[in-house]
Amino acid sequence: EARRVLVIEGHESLREADLIGAFIPSEGHFTWVDGVLTEAMRSGAYLFVDEANRMPTRTLNVLLGVLSRGAIRLTEHGSEEVTSADGFQVVMAMNLGKAYAVNGLDRALLDRFSCVLQFGYLPEAAEIALMQSHGATEGVARVMVKVANETRRLRRERQLAGELTPRGLFAWALKLDTKRPTASNLVSAAKVTWMHAVAGTDADGYMNDDAVATVTSLIEAHS
Repeated sequence: EARRVLVIEGHESLREADLIGAFIPSEGHFTWVDGVLTEAMRSGAYLFVDEANRMPTRTLNVLLGVLSRGAIRLTEHGSEEVTSADGFQVVMAMNLGKAYAVNGLDRALLDRFSCVLQFGYLPEAAEIALMQSHGATEGVARVMVKVANETRRLRRERQLAGELTPRGLFAWALKLDTKRPTASNLVSAAKVTWMHAVAGTDADGYMNDDAVATVTSLIEAHS
């Protein structure tokens, strides 16, 4: 049976009221409007919280009681207690790691999720196919994905500041002159799309020359 999916994207200015609800002005008086969490509970919908650890911890912790007892008390709405309807579920997605400017997570909240999935990069063949679906030729896609996998290996070995992500690949393919996919053109397109994030910058904000040379060599070697 199809269920509604309500989505909210985490950010620093997100308030508890955005999840729970609040009174808002309407034609000369105030009207209560459910937040996305309360709406999902009432309707038995999925609540998808994207970039969950980008919202303030206090706001995110509103979910603690909801996940524990399946209910929430709306103290500003006559202390109404809302019990979650059948089918209500919360799904959170987030990026973890020191490379992301995100907030810490409450272990008590994480313990309330019975299933945790970790996603990595696609297998090489699948990522090549993905690039082809975005307009790259098979040959160009193969070169790009091989370079991407090399940057990911070197980043794990602490030889590069970052790694080439799918978004970087899409930007690279969009900027490249596909009629002339030479090594030189590949390098030029890389320098104005993703190389700054992968090579890293010095104290003055300029790209690290040694890392740029390493990445350039990778592109040339696979072209």
